[in-house]
Amino acid sequence: MGRLKITDRTDWEVAVVYANKDRHTRRTVWDDISKYHTMGVPLLIGGDFNCIMAQAEKKGGKAFHFSPAAGDMADFMLTNDLVDPGFNGPSFTWTNNKDARSSIFSRLDRFLVSSSILDVFQGLKVKHLTRLASDHCPILCCLMEDVKKASYHWIKFEDVWAS
Repeated sequence: MGRLKITDRTDWEVAVVYANKDRHTRRTVWDDISKYHTMGVPLLIGGDFNCIMAQAEKKGGKAFHFSPAAGDMADFMLTNDLVDPGFNGPSFTWTNNKDARSSIFSRLDRFLVSSSILDVFQGLKVKHLTRLASDHCPILCCLMEDVKKASYHWIKFEDVWAS
C-alpha cells in the first residue's frame, strides 16, 4: 500500500492486488489492506482479485454460486467503503485459453474505489483493454475531475428581423 498526492488535494492510499486463488490466503490480503488503510482517506485498489462477485462476471465452466470467498470480498468492500465503478470494454478480463467448448471467461481484474473518490471524480472511468499476450486483459483507471461546462445560449439571427 502506498500514498498518492493528487494536485493540491489530500493524499490517497493506493494498493495493487494480486490475490491468491486460495480463499484463506486471499482473506489475509483483505485483512492487511483493512488494517493499514486509514479510514477517511480515499482508497484506490486495482489488480487481479481472483474472485467473481456475480453470474454476469463468468462465462463457461461450472455454474456460478455466490461463494464464501465472494462473501469475504463483499465484507472487505463494505468495511472499507469501496465500490466497483464499473468499466468499458470487454466484459471478461481473464480466459483459460482453451478451445471453444472448454473455454472459461471471468472478470477477475478490477478497480475498487472509495465512494468519496466518485463524489469528486465523477468522470472516473475504468477501461478493460484488449488482451494481447497474457491470459488477462490490462485494465486502466482514468481520473478526470468533473468539470462544469459553460453554457452557451445561441441566438440564430434571421436577416428578415432587420427589415
